[in-house]
Amino acid sequence: MLTLEEMEARLLVPGAPPERWLAWKRHFEHGAPAELVLLAREVELDAKRVLDVGCGYGTHLLHFAPSSVGIDRLADHVAFARSIGLRSEVRDVDTLGWNLGLGDFDLVWIANLLGEIEDPSALLASLPTVLAPKGRIVLFERVWPENPRTARGEKKRKTDAEPPHVLAPHRPDPVRRAADVERRRGDPDRASERPAPRRNGGRRERA
Repeated sequence: MLTLEEMEARLLVPGAPPERWLAWKRHFEHGAPAELVLLAREVELDAKRVLDVGCGYGTHLLHFAPSSVGIDRLADHVAFARSIGLRSEVRDVDTLGWNLGLGDFDLVWIANLLGEIEDPSALLASLPTVLAPKGRIVLFERVWPENPRTARGEKKRKTDAEPPHVLAPHRPDPVRRAADVERRRGDPDRASERPAPRRNGGRRERA
């Protein structure tokens, strides 16, 4: 896996505004969860060609070998992954033929995706078509209780019981802030849309 210094070198995109760089840097520093460390103990990630299905912004893909490929249905995810030098393609695994032309991989990595797609069974059945001989499939999914009344309490207990993250707990807020920075670039008037600061115990001051 990459060190903080190596991640910083990869994420420092020339010409990007400082706000964008800092927001994305925080996301990738907090986005290397313990499951990736556990995977690295079992598999030599630097020596394996990995297919990251549902790669997002490349949080995991960044730590795989350079020959690895990520796929995601969202173009903005893929665009960012490419901007930091990762190999990523827009592909929807719910679409027939998503696996055509990708080649063979030593390992297929799928993290927190099966609950987001229409037909997980069809995806799993198609994975052997992209595996090299003796290739492996690694799935990581969080499972929450079905009863919504107990979901909040169970989720908190499960979160507390999870193994510690590599660098810090994963927080998605920097990602949303980074997206806001991207949307506001070149449009200073957008700054006026931010909520006015609250004073006097949370009440807005009258004009």
